Amino acid sequence: MLRSAFPRFRPIALLLGMFGSLVATAALAQDAPDAPMTFRTAGTGGNCADCVWIAAEGRITEDTVERFERYLRELKRPLPDTVRLNSRGGLILPALTLGERFRAHGMTTTVEATNDLADMPYQQSTPGMCYSACAYAFLGGANRHLPERSQLGVHQHFIPSAEAKAAEQRFEARSDLSSDQLLTGVIAWYMSKMDVDPRLLLQASTTPSGEIYLPERAELREMNAITPQPGWSAWRLERIDDRLVYAQTFEYGRRKIRASLTCRDGGEFWLTMMTPFRRHGFSQAELNDEFKPNLAVGDVTRQLSGDRARVVRKDGMLIILAELEGSMVRGVAAGQRLRLNPRFTQAMFSGYLAVHGTLTPLPDPDDMASLIRRACPR
Repeated sequence: MLRSAFPRFRPIALLLGMFGSLVATAALAQDAPDAPMTFRTAGTGGNCADCVWIAAEGRITEDTVERFERYLRELKRPLPDTVRLNSRGGLILPALTLGERFRAHGMTTTVEATNDLADMPYQQSTPGMCYSACAYAFLGGANRHLPERSQLGVHQHFIPSAEAKAAEQRFEARSDLSSDQLLTGVIAWYMSKMDVDPRLLLQASTTPSGEIYLPERAELREMNAITPQPGWSAWRLERIDDRLVYAQTFEYGRRKIRASLTCRDGGEFWLTMMTPFRRHGFSQAELNDEFKPNLAVGDVTRQLSGDRARVVRKDGMLIILAELEGSMVRGVAAGQRLRLNPRFTQAMFSGYLAVHGTLTPLPDPDDMASLIRRACPR
């Protein structure tokens, strides 16, 4: 509502101009880096949806947003979908701006520490912390996840100049109260813009700046501070041209994968999966050479080859087609889980392709096969 009513209202930029770095938060945690926040591409070396991420570690400072934008400018590979935050806190206004950048790029935020593996060019994640100002940056994620044993914490913001006045037993009612109310209003506006319940701000406002409040996961879910884990949608029956197709989608950050099951000419069942493909410089022949898919229904797994599996790149999408043999069709009709792992080599995709995973069982499996077979073109 605020966005539509005030499309050009930029309170964060306004406050930055007024206060600069004066608005800050305290930092209590002991296990996150205290140096200014850095951004780097990290990964496990695997070929999966979350095997590559942006590691954002350290204290949020005046130049954190510029550091992030410089990282984006200098990035030589596709932008990872996920930012893994590990931070004690820092300055509020740069944190809000950083959260806006995350949302503009449709990024997923999570709270994890990134650690280099000894004698290997890869990294692994361990539980992390995102306290104080970092929590507001975290809320900018289009999808927001808090892994087990990681911590998201909030408390009162404060203005260092006000602390100095307190030490001198000096209080300027008009300017100090006005500044605090304006900042609180901007944080509330930001949380509304990010579709997060402002009750989180109330919890922060009632926790002294020398303490940290760690909301329970149930509270965070209720306030939409963390979002549901991504997964496949329910299967739905669609008509495409002269065919009936069962289809479902999987959305994760900026990535949207579509799967469909249909009957093609001759009565064969084919599984089709489509995912964005952002790598360039690979010919169709190279794609074919690197494509070594497995298809599984229940406990039955088949290595597909020849005419029973194809891969095509078209209009920025990678399209994978796999034929289901008779026993697999019966298994799907019986409600067994259907899985497709394209098994492209790591050298080609380096973690940027995500079409493997388990599809959800089909609805009304007893009627599925006969229903879409009746719609098969003859």
